[in-house]
Amino acid sequence: PTNDSIEIVSKANYALKMIYKKNYLYKKAGVIVKNIISQAEVQMSLFDTVDRRKKRKLMCSVDRINMLMGRDKVYLASQGVQKRWTIKKQQLSPCYTTQFSDLLTVKI
Repeated sequence: PTNDSIEIVSKANYALKMIYKKNYLYKKAGVIVKNIISQAEVQMSLFDTVDRRKKRKLMCSVDRINMLMGRDKVYLASQGVQKRWTIKKQQLSPCYTTQFSDLLTVKI
């Protein structure tokens, strides 16, 4: 179990290399994550060779920088520098509870 983006991307790239077939057409797809639990509830292996504390500290630092400086200020090199696609937001519902700019104004 992990919440480490580096490990997740590494495993996803490995899986993709295993199933990729040349000369086939592919489309972008989403991923559904299930069975999410708190980090405190994860039972680790006695024989785990990865220094999870060091990786956790790195991921917390990345998250903190992105939270303070703005989204995607620090990201994995495997994500690429140029974004060829973006999420389509034409039909996005207003975020009344999280964005002041989306709040309705009433003139009396």
